[in-house]
Amino acid sequence: MTLEALTSYDELVAASAGDPFVRWMVDRRRPVRAWGLGPGVAWVRRTPHWRDNLTVVATPDVAAARLPELLALAGDVRRITVPFGTLPRLDDALAARIVPGIGDDWEWMLTATAPPAPDVLVEPVGAGRLPDVTDLLARSSPRHSATVADPGVVAWLGVRDGARLVACAAVEEDPPGVPGLASIATDPAYRGRGLGAAVTAAATRWAFERGHEVVTLGMYSDNTVARRLYRRLGFGGDHRWSSRGLAAPPPPPS
Repeated sequence: MTLEALTSYDELVAASAGDPFVRWMVDRRRPVRAWGLGPGVAWVRRTPHWRDNLTVVATPDVAAARLPELLALAGDVRRITVPFGTLPRLDDALAARIVPGIGDDWEWMLTATAPPAPDVLVEPVGAGRLPDVTDLLARSSPRHSATVADPGVVAWLGVRDGARLVACAAVEEDPPGVPGLASIATDPAYRGRGLGAAVTAAATRWAFERGHEVVTLGMYSDNTVARRLYRRLGFGGDHRWSSRGLAAPPPPPS
């Protein structure tokens, strides 16, 4: 089946049958480079770190079969996000382009309901205390996604024990207008006290208090503790992804 070029946010959402990830993670203000797969969709997504990423919403079989053609249309894209289970189905030529150590398996969730307020004090982290966030993330969350230098972060919230920052969470908007939680971390010496749940709940409530319809988050698939925490706070969804880096294609034979 021929790929259908999609030229607007509305066309992309319609072709995806209203898929929540497409609806909330595509920047409706920017031109789209997208294709309908019949069934499924693909588009070139700008990630929070300003990388072009070919993202495919389809079954693993359809994603694997369509990727070579999609990459040819997408141009110089060196990252892919595909449904979990797609990578073992890639043909040998494309599988050989996967760059080891770049990307991971992860899950995307969202909630439309604010969780109960936490029973510990969670406060905004002011600009003058952002080095405390950097220190906390360095010692407690080596795979954190958001940093204090990221322009998409609109707020950091945290818990302190005296002067020491012991838990934090970022609220970032990427795309603009859609709050997502990132870099949720607890000092290793303070784990087991419910501080991760506290900063997650507080950050979610912070976003809803500002009039947003949903709050999203992404988590590494191997973090079973975090998955239980987020589901307990009302986050849900069934989007499981594999994101990977790609090497440049080999030159054509001379």
